[in-house]
Amino acid sequence: MGARRCTSYGEEIAYRLAYNLAKIGVIVVSGLAYGIDSCAHRGCLDAGGATVAVLGTPINQIYPRGNYSLAERILERGAIISEYPVGHETHA
Repeated sequence: MGARRCTSYGEEIAYRLAYNLAKIGVIVVSGLAYGIDSCAHRGCLDAGGATVAVLGTPINQIYPRGNYSLAERILERGAIISEYPVGHETHA
């Protein structure tokens, strides 16, 4: 199924793993995509931990747009980074 179209079991494990790692001080780094990435970020944040989202787009183009509110939560307790400069044109 893959990391973006994962099973509910995969989502649960990603969430719990990130939650437990955050509880012991590990910073969770993932990609902000749907599925496993989002669950890992949410688990970490719910545990009060710090998380970093690495984008495949410039930081001014949160993708997927459906994760915009998650990106806002990440900025409160972590960071969003990208190798692309602001304004860089991206293609599918």
